[in-house]
Amino acid sequence: MAQPEEASVLDCIIPAHEKDYKTLGRTVGSIRQFCPEVKRIFVIGGVDRPKPTDLGVEWLDEAANFWPFSHADLEDCGCRTGWLLQQLLKLYAPLLIDGLTDNVLVCDADVVWLKRVNFLLPSAACLCTFDTNNCPPIRSAVDLHRYDHFVPAMLPGVQKPRPGKETAVCHHMVFQKDILKQLIAEVEASWERPFWKAFAEAARQLQGRASEYELYYAFAMHRCPSQVQTRALPFAVVADIEGADLALHGRIFDWYRKIRSSDRRPARKGQRKPSRSSASDLGEDGNLISMLAKLTLRQEDQLNQIHLDKSFIFFVQAGKGSILPLMLKTSKDWHGQREAGQVNTSLRQHMFRSVFEELAFRASKLPFGSNDHELIRVLQNKQVLTATNSWNYLQWDSKEKTLKPAARDPLPSEEAAALIQKIHSLAAQADLIHRFSALKPMPQDSTVTDSVVVPWRLDISLRGQAAQDLYASLQQLTGSGLTQLIFVRIRPSTLQRSPLAQAIAARLTK
Repeated sequence: MAQPEEASVLDCIIPAHEKDYKTLGRTVGSIRQFCPEVKRIFVIGGVDRPKPTDLGVEWLDEAANFWPFSHADLEDCGCRTGWLLQQLLKLYAPLLIDGLTDNVLVCDADVVWLKRVNFLLPSAACLCTFDTNNCPPIRSAVDLHRYDHFVPAMLPGVQKPRPGKETAVCHHMVFQKDILKQLIAEVEASWERPFWKAFAEAARQLQGRASEYELYYAFAMHRCPSQVQTRALPFAVVADIEGADLALHGRIFDWYRKIRSSDRRPARKGQRKPSRSSASDLGEDGNLISMLAKLTLRQEDQLNQIHLDKSFIFFVQAGKGSILPLMLKTSKDWHGQREAGQVNTSLRQHMFRSVFEELAFRASKLPFGSNDHELIRVLQNKQVLTATNSWNYLQWDSKEKTLKPAARDPLPSEEAAALIQKIHSLAAQADLIHRFSALKPMPQDSTVTDSVVVPWRLDISLRGQAAQDLYASLQQLTGSGLTQLIFVRIRPSTLQRSPLAQAIAARLTK
C-alpha cells in the first residue's frame, strides 16, 4: 500500500554525478524544508564527493558490490552510460538498500522544491506528469513522445496511458516496493534474463531512448491503478538557479502586480488618471527592473552555452544559383500538402533534408575528371576546390571581406559525398531536428542581389547516438567549401549575445 501504517513517511534516493554537486545542496535543503514526509535521504554517487556531514545525507557508492550491474556493463547502449546507470540505480535502490520505507521518493539531483508538497494519500501515491497543457519549456516537451516505444519494448501489451500527449519524465517519482517487485518480475519473465540486462538491451534497440519514469508509471497505471494517482505540479526548467530563487519567491510577481494594479485603478472625479508606473515610482522595488534585465542577460548567456552543443547557423546567400528559391518552394509545397492531409514529417525536418538533397544533387553533377570544365575552373580559381578535387575549408577574412582557405586538411570529394548522404539519412529519424528556421524574413523576390544573406538556425537533439553522429557530421561539414555549391556557409553557434540582449546590456551600462 502507499501509506505505512504508523505515519506518512518515505525515504529519498538521489543519484548524483560530480556535475550535480553545485545544486545538490539546494536539492537536499529544499526536500528538508518542503517535503515533510521524507525521512532519510540517500545520495548515490562516485567516490569523489562532498563530505556527508556537509549535507546531512547518507552516501552510497554507485560502484558498490551489491549492485548487480556496473558502469562498464551499460556501454554501447545508444546513450551516455552514466545516464542509463542512474536510471537503474533508482529502480534497484528501493529493493537493495536495507531498511527503506515501503514508499521511496526518487529525485534528480538538480530539482529544487519551492513549496510544500505531499506525495502520499491514504491508499495511493501521487505521481506527477506533464502534458501538452502544463509542460515546462526547453526540453520536456520533447519527452511527451520521446519514450513512447520503450514501455512496450520492455513489456509487450503495456504502453503509456496517453502516448504522445503525456510524460512521466518529471524528474522525481514515488516508487512503491510492491509495484517495483511486480514490474521486475514480469520483465524478467518476458525477457528471460535479469531486469537490468533487459533494460539495457531495450535501450540499445531504441538508440538510447529509455526512461525509468515512463516505465514505472505506465506499469503502475496498467497493473495497479488503485495504488497511484496522477497529478500535475507547477514546474520550470531554468539555467540560472540564483535568478530563479529571486523570481519564484514572489518579489518579481509582487512588483508586477503592483504595476498592474496601478495601471487599472480608476481615477476619482477631478483627479488625473495615474500614469504608468516607472521604476522610480516603486521605491525600493524599483531596482527590480535592472535586476530583471541582469537576470535576462544571465539567462541569455546560459542558453548560448547550451546552443554550443546543439546549434549551427546556416548563412544562405541570395542571388543566381542560390538555394533560397528552392527553400521557398519547399515550404509552400509542404503547407499545401498539410492542408491536403498528406504530411508525415515536420516542416523543419522536411526543409533540412531538402537542402542536403539539393547539395548532393549538385555535387553529383560536377565533372571531377575534367579540370578544363568551366565550373571546375571557377571553383578552383576561388580556392573552393583543390587541384586534386578536394574541398577546402574556408574562413571569413574580415579585412578583405571574403572567404579564404583555412589551415585545415581539405575534404576529399568521395568522403564529402558520403558525408552528405549520412547527414541526409540521419535527419530522417524523428526528433533529431528540433529547429531549422530563418532568423529573419526570407526575400520573396528572386532578383535580389547576392549581397543579401539570410541566417538560419539549426538546433539538434542532445540525446542518443544518432544525435551525436549528426552533430559530428555537421561539425565535419562546418566551414567546408562544399556548401558553396548551394550558396551556404555553415558555422557552429557561438556565445555572442543576440542584438536584443546587446541592447539591454547597453542600456544597463548607461
